[in-house]
Amino acid sequence: MAEKKESNNSEDGRWTLQGQTALVTGGTKGIGHAIVEELAGFGAIVYTCCRNQEQLDQCLEKWRGKGYKVEGCINSVGMHISKPATEYTEEVYSIIMKTSFEASYHISQIAHPILKASGSGSIVFISSVVGFVALPATSIYSATKGAINQLTKNLAYEWAKDNIRVNAVAPWIIKTSFVEALKQEPSSMAEKNESNNISEDGRWTLQGKTALVTGGTKGIGHAIVEELAGFGATVYTCCRNQEQLDQCLEKWRGKSYKVEGCVCDLTLRPQREMLMEKINNAGILILKAATEFTEDDYSIIMKTNFEASHHISQIAHPILKASESGNIVFISSVAGLVALPASSIYAATRDNIRVNAVAPSIINTPLIEAVKKNPLTKEHMEKSISRQPICRAGEPKEVSAMVAFLCFPAASYITGQVICVDGGLTINGSY
Repeated sequence: MAEKKESNNSEDGRWTLQGQTALVTGGTKGIGHAIVEELAGFGAIVYTCCRNQEQLDQCLEKWRGKGYKVEGCINSVGMHISKPATEYTEEVYSIIMKTSFEASYHISQIAHPILKASGSGSIVFISSVVGFVALPATSIYSATKGAINQLTKNLAYEWAKDNIRVNAVAPWIIKTSFVEALKQEPSSMAEKNESNNISEDGRWTLQGKTALVTGGTKGIGHAIVEELAGFGATVYTCCRNQEQLDQCLEKWRGKSYKVEGCVCDLTLRPQREMLMEKINNAGILILKAATEFTEDDYSIIMKTNFEASHHISQIAHPILKASESGNIVFISSVAGLVALPASSIYAATRDNIRVNAVAPSIINTPLIEAVKKNPLTKEHMEKSISRQPICRAGEPKEVSAMVAFLCFPAASYITGQVICVDGGLTINGSY
């Protein structure tokens, strides 16, 4: 599996787990088993645990046969017991809280010194959508997942200074033995949703895929072009400047990337109609107090930052639908989630097509360098960065990596999400 994931992008170490060590609880079945195989396939040394020695031995034998570096031991992992809230006993309450929340909290405490010493630690909790929405007969389990969600934010904020990143993944109904058991219950929520079987092959490559990246000659757009092309996609891009475009195309061809481009003004509807498969990223930012925006300012910002994205998505829809695996990734901003000074207008702006958005905070791009020439704007940016748990500006490649992930077949169950790439800015409301 590790060899299948090799690409031009692996050279800088951002898409490999070689030399990394991971602990995956409950790794012999379901989501835990998939995580063990994913991490080991990328080169990590994985330690896992479960309740059943026979299951563990069978999995370890299989993993060693694949050349994976996996070790294991017997332990207790999370569980879910479905009952109406009035029927939970003190014993059941205690079991669920201990396995589904206390264990995660305690292991994080124990792991903290090791993660801190590594200089680049990472914790990924497995939460659930039941931590966000109400479902019947899940009151205690849902409470533990809501607690995991909040714990994720608090530890991310508290431990960022120790170079430990903390995130959570919140699945919905996933085909696992646990869900199969739940489906035996007549009222089980598992009956409400089914997902298609997904082939393991080709989940981490973009070979044979075609992408359009608007504004691809600089900043985040440029990084996205290189990320997608590095994973084998054929990329079409556009910008306003022919000279910039020619320079970039020459460089990309020198890297053997399959990239073509044209000059296009996205404020003009006729010019948008040449564009097909869509990744939206050609924004413009004019910083003024709300009372000082002119009609022209408003028109330019809305046409570039919203109307163009909407129109191109409409144009692309028939092509994406026909592909049966279409994917749109909008480039949003944390300014659409938290209030920032002098950016009021900027912030306002079933066909097997997945649609997601990536919302960066302050990223080191030519646009940011230009607006930092204003002393007041520079002060606002420095103050915003100082409030982030990861106290620095981001890099374009840190955004493009998330865009690439969302385009992979491996992300086929993710849609309708706004994923913040913001150094943790939004977890504390810019406090």
